[in-house]
Amino acid sequence: VVIEIGTQRGTSALYFASLVAPYGVLVITLDIKLPPDSILEEFKKTGVLFVHGDATTPDIARQVKALVAGRKCLVIDDGSHRRSDVLNAFSHYKECVPLGGYFVIEDGMTNWILHNRDFDALGAVDEVIRTHVVSWKRCEEYDNFLFFSMYQGILQKIQ
Repeated sequence: VVIEIGTQRGTSALYFASLVAPYGVLVITLDIKLPPDSILEEFKKTGVLFVHGDATTPDIARQVKALVAGRKCLVIDDGSHRRSDVLNAFSHYKECVPLGGYFVIEDGMTNWILHNRDFDALGAVDEVIRTHVVSWKRCEEYDNFLFFSMYQGILQKIQ
């Protein structure tokens, strides 16, 4: 299962669905705002499940975990990018990621470069690594792509 936090216009969810369709992988995308009706129709055609609500809340996390039904997940957090939201999402969805799997936190560097001080996804990544040092690692080998939206935000479950 691919869990995408932060649907926005829905293009990433549709892209993920096109990549994983041959493998029978489910794509679940969550957002507090509804995407346009045309995108919701595309979701139906491609099998993308849209969950309307705040991914950082226990109720929505329970709903998503019920849809996941114990399957292995790749989690991509492209939500608000606020430190507290990133940390809340990580706490709710980290258990969905299997050993060796990934939890991706997007746009930390992008927001840092643009001086968006209300956002601190990179600080959240640092805190996750600091507080989960034995179970998660930052995959620095992908950081060669400096302007990659996931720069310093690809985390791998190691224990």
